[in-house]
Amino acid sequence: MVQVVRRFLRDERGATAIEYGLLGILVGVGAIVAFTTLGDNLSLMFGTSEGGISAAMQNSLTANAEAMGGGQ
Repeated sequence: MVQVVRRFLRDERGATAIEYGLLGILVGVGAIVAFTTLGDNLSLMFGTSEGGISAAMQNSLTANAEAMGGGQ
């Protein structure tokens, strides 16, 4: 029985597969964190851009209406 335990403790054949599995998990978690952060930042950026574009279009329409004499 002692020999079986010693042989088991010295056997490193499965260590590489476990290391690759842990590395894959680490890469996956890193990708999820990066995509979540990137998604939040893109959402904020496009929301801000959309608000600015809407305001600029409204100002342009108002200025055109006033220039044509319709803003009275």
